[in-house]
Parts: sequence; structure tokens; C-alpha cells
Amino acid sequence: MKRFFTYLLVISLLLTGAGASFVPQRGFSAQLAENAALTETVSREGDLLRRERYLTVAQGDARPAVVYGTTLYGKTAMDAIEAYPAAWGFSVTAGVNGSFFDVATGVPLGMVVTDGCVRSSGEREAVGFRADGSAIIGYPSLALAASLPNGETLSVHCNKLLTKSNGVCLYTRDFDSRTEGAIAAYNVVLMPDEPDLKLNSRITATVTDIVPQTAACPIPAGGFVLAAAEDSDYAVTMEKTIRALAVGDEVTIDITIGDGWGEVVSACAGMEMLVIGGEAQTSFSLSGSKSRTARTAVGLRDDGTLILYTVDAGGGMTLAELAARMRELGCVTALNLDGGGSTAIRALYPGKTEPETVNSPSDGKLRKCANFIFLLRGQGDAGEAARLFAYPLGAVALVGGEVTLTVLATDGAFRAAAPPQDVTFSAEGGVVQNGVFTAQRVGEAKIEMTAGGASGTASVQVIDTPDSVTIRREGSGDVPSGESVDFSAQATFAGAKVYASDECFAWTCESAIGTVDQSGLFTAAKVYKPATGTLSCAAGDKSASVKITVLPDYPFPDTEAHWAREYVKAMYDAGVLLGSEVDGVPRFRPDDGMTRQEFFIALTRRLGTDTAAYRETELPFDDADAIAPWALDAVRASYALGYLGGSADGEKLFALPDRTISRQEAMVILSRTAVHSDADEALLDGFADADEIAPWARQGLAAMVASGAVEGADGRLLPTQPVTRAQAAKLLASLKNV
Repeated sequence: MKRFFTYLLVISLLLTGAGASFVPQRGFSAQLAENAALTETVSREGDLLRRERYLTVAQGDARPAVVYGTTLYGKTAMDAIEAYPAAWGFSVTAGVNGSFFDVATGVPLGMVVTDGCVRSSGEREAVGFRADGSAIIGYPSLALAASLPNGETLSVHCNKLLTKSNGVCLYTRDFDSRTEGAIAAYNVVLMPDEPDLKLNSRITATVTDIVPQTAACPIPAGGFVLAAAEDSDYAVTMEKTIRALAVGDEVTIDITIGDGWGEVVSACAGMEMLVIGGEAQTSFSLSGSKSRTARTAVGLRDDGTLILYTVDAGGGMTLAELAARMRELGCVTALNLDGGGSTAIRALYPGKTEPETVNSPSDGKLRKCANFIFLLRGQGDAGEAARLFAYPLGAVALVGGEVTLTVLATDGAFRAAAPPQDVTFSAEGGVVQNGVFTAQRVGEAKIEMTAGGASGTASVQVIDTPDSVTIRREGSGDVPSGESVDFSAQATFAGAKVYASDECFAWTCESAIGTVDQSGLFTAAKVYKPATGTLSCAAGDKSASVKITVLPDYPFPDTEAHWAREYVKAMYDAGVLLGSEVDGVPRFRPDDGMTRQEFFIALTRRLGTDTAAYRETELPFDDADAIAPWALDAVRASYALGYLGGSADGEKLFALPDRTISRQEAMVILSRTAVHSDADEALLDGFADADEIAPWARQGLAAMVASGAVEGADGRLLPTQPVTRAQAAKLLASLKNV
């Protein structure tokens, strides 16, 4: 890990020299075993990110091996198959996906060898692993030949899906419990003297049964089935060979493999050589070779170091780019393995007890595949902690950002050990207190850890400019005047979360909407009308902003100390009474009078009347033309509902829309909006000015007094005085039927 940033620089120079446009941005390297390390690098080309992870494996304790499920027919996800080696006395250190396969059945398209025995044949390039962990990549020249009693010799496939054109297939229990064919086959059942198809061996088998016209012939335990399509393209050959066999005949099967492959104990095939003799290949026949997609590859350096490589989709690679990358990593020979949704890499991070998926499979989850290449180690009990590892690996932080470190431990053999309790930290580029690293300057921050006899190092990449900044907030919606809301910022760099507190960002906002402190706490300004503005935060030259609307809690400064403030606020909040602007400041004008048409608008709003429903109502008033257009629907509704009767003058009837409404007029109108029991007009006699009440208004005022809506002032009702806007607010707020 201490060398990783140097590695980034070297790779950047290499890529620049090669004319490549992807430039490394971040990454880390983690030692998984004494001889195996995992490296992750994220590179950028414009807005495109390329994520690669690969294993570097020298000869040693962790050794590569090919592993598949219980049978070749069928597919298994990598995390499910990791349990298998435990039964053999091994633990999984890491792994990648292996062979190309038939997506419907899971049958591998090329050769598979495990325990030195052929499980499936194939004529494709492959990678093979010897018992000492060394590897070979190339064309294995695997061949299976069946010699018959009549002197004929057949070239046979092993554990492949039978077709009309692929001749004869030999099936073992490695395939499944039966041949699982899709077409009718002529099946010869064999019982061998040796059930395993060992490399460079000869097996003698006796015919025990003939099963014709069967697509799925049972395979006996310890036995074989030699099968050919009934409707074979090689009908003449079949008559002289497989159809000539009879029960009791002996068949000799020879398994041979090319030079250098005889000591291979496990192998799987790929498709297309990427690097041959130190030369990256540029021409490929595989469909999709020119698409940038997820890829998996295996390569060998000149010193025998094995590279197991993956790159995710999105910023994936063409086969030519993959070949060039494998050569850049020092491979003198390299092979393309199955890619796309199959690409997966898992690793047992140091100090942890279960492997984890390291990459991001393009299916969104691990795909079930035919087989995998695992790094296996012998099982054993962990000793005392000797090595310390700090998580998260590959952390990125802004200057001032804090990273909480979790320290895990392994023994000297990289087996998970109990982590020590008291760890001492020292850091360059930052400080560590109570296990929390605080970044202080841009660059690679190096952290050293010690605890007893255990030690370790870690790195944090410290930056000042992320790739993106986003703002989040507490709650949602508009902000009430004077209230505070906590905003927070998040940043990413090369696809990773950036560790940063809100104080790492520069916060600003427009003064018209309020203020924001350097922790992102926004305090809305005191406004008397809605105000919209921008709040922003920035790190380096990257910033983000959000629009904020501040709503007035109470918009009318001219009623702050007024006796009717609570009534005005209630009616304003309900949308019944509105104000107007004077010199840009909202005003309610509480002591101004209210006209009759203004009162009818407020009344219908208070009652929730759909005034548009009365648009066709004809008004009988001689002064109807004097009603303002903005009040016409409210006046029509009030007349139709019986709230407005009009004022008679001889034979004429007037609405008097522009006249200031009197208290007795307002109270009579309000009394008409609800069903009241007949109130005793004697209730009015207790008021000193009862004789000023007009006869037509006495019953309405008595009803309002009886309901408690009207109490009077200093023992007077003041019936003929004009209604102020403040008084109207109180009268409307007092309605009991709303």
C-alpha cells in the first residue's frame, strides 16, 4: 500500500507513452497471502471511469486451482462454490470466473481438468496449474481416442453436449447422472478398469449395455457412456465403429496431452490468446471483441508470476485494449476468459473471515458460471497477531476530512487473528486520534500502526477537488421565515465516496434568503413575502447549489402589535384575507374600512364556496355594473345563497359594492350563513346603543350575540360604524359553522 501511489505514477507514464487516454486516479493494493496481492485501480477518460481489479500471484502458499460444482451440467455462483474446498482441507483466498460455457446448460466450451483428470475436453487455448502452483498458458493439444476390437479408432469428445455433427461423446459421472442430451442417441455403456480419465493414461473398459434411441441415458457409477447421435452426420463411420460394438467387447481409451501439460493438476479453457511471446495481439475473431465491456483474463509474467485480471463494464475494454493492458502488467503470455456478466472477482481481505465480491458484476449480482479459478491455501489455526490492516482500504478524503479506522489483524501466515485492543498510530499528511484519521494536506497520507509485536501500514488519498459535490438537507419543502435547516454535503472522486465533514466545504447563500454557517446550517431571513435564492457549497473548483424558498411566517409588519393580530394571521393562513404591498412591504391595513364587495369575497373564501358555480346567476341590482370584475363571482354566489339581499331605494335595488360595509350589515350577512334558532331580540337591550340598530338588522344581530360571535365594545355594538379590516378578520374567524 505504501508503494501504491508510486505505482500509479509509473502506470500513468506507461499509459501516456502508449497513447492511452485513461489516466489512473485512485486505488489500493492489499496483501492477501505471502505470495498473493489484490490491486484495485480506477482510471479516467473524460467522464468515463475504468475499474480494474487483479490478483498478482507468485509461487507460494496460496495456489491456483480450477473448481466447479458437483457436475459439469449446471451452473453455480462463485460465493456458493467457495464452500467446496473446505471439505478438501483448503480455504479460499481469492478467485475469478473461468471458462466460457453454454448459457443454457452451464457445460464448459473448452477443456476442464481437476486433480490431474480430464473432466471435459476441448480444442481451445487454456490455462493449466501444476501442483507447485506454477502455470502454463497455451494450446494443450488434449486428445481422447477410443480403440475398438475391430481395429477402428475413434476421436472422442468428453462430457460435451451431443449434436449431429460432433461425432462421438464420452460421458462420465462428472457430467451428470445421465447424458442429458437434446437429441436421440445410440449409447454404449462401459465399465472401465479405472474410472478417472487421468492425463497421459490408458483405460480399458468393457461394454455392459447398449441403449439406443435415448437422449438422456443413465451413466452408471464408476462407468462411462459412449454416445453418438442416431441421426449423425457421420452415419457411415458410426456403422463401422460405435454400432459395431457388442456387450462384452473391450474398448481402450487413451488420454494424451501436449508437452508441458502432463504435470497439470487443474486447468480450464479460455477463448483468444491476448499476449503471445511478449507481444500483445491486435486482431481477434471473438464476437464482441471490439466492444468495451467487462472482461476477465489470466496471464503469466516471465518470472512465472500469475496475473488474474478483471475490468468492470462501463469503462470496460475491447480485447485489443485488454491485450495491451495485460502486456503493460508484464505478461509475456495471456488468455481471455469469459467476460461480460460472468466477470467476477472475490477476495478474502486480510483480517476478515469471509470472502467478499470485489468488483461490480454487470448483472447486478454474481452470475452462475461453469467454473472458477481459486487461490487455495491449507487450513490452519491462526496464531498471534503479527500484521495489522486498517479499513477502509483505498480511502479518499478532503483536507480536513475524517476517516474512522477499523484495525484488523492476521498472523504471520495471513490468517485472521484477534485484533489487538491498544493500537498506536503515527501519520504523515494527517493526524490520528482515538482511531480517527484527520487529513491535513493533499497527497498520500501514510499511517503506521503498532500493537505489541504486530505492525502494519495504511494509506489515505487526500485531495482538495473532488469530481462531484451534492447537497442534502434535513426535511424537505420551503423554509419558514427565521427557521434553521441543516444542510450537508457529499462528494465523490473516481467513483468513490470522499470522506469529508461539512466544514470541509465552503458554504455560501444569497443574503436575500438568509445566512449559512460553515457547517451547512442555514438560517432563513425574516421575510414578509416569499423569497427564493440559491445556497451553494464548494470544494476546490467543484460546487453544487440548491434553490431555497423562504416563506413568511407572518407577512404583515403593520399588525405586529395590533389587537387583531391573531385573527388576521388565522385568516391569512386560511387564505381568506390578503394584504397588499406598500413600497415593496406587505401591509394588511388593519384599521382601514372594508367595502361590501371585499367582504363578500372574504366571506365566500371563509366558507369555501365554489363561486365559479354561480357564474350564470343574474343579479337584480341596478348598480350591478359597478361591481368590480374580480368580485363579481363572489357577489353572485352571495346573492344566490341568500347572504346578500340588497338595499332598496323606491323601486330600485342596489348592491352598493364600493360602500364601506357597516357593522350591522356585516353581522346580518354573517348570521345568514348558518342556521340559528330564533334569538330573542331582548338580548340587544343590554347594549347602550341598541336604539341605533336598524329594524331589519335586529334579528341578525341578536343571533350573532346569542352565538357569542359578537360581544360588543364598552357595552356598545356600534351598529352603524364601518367595519375595519381587523374587525372583519375577527368576525370571520368567529364563524362557528366553518
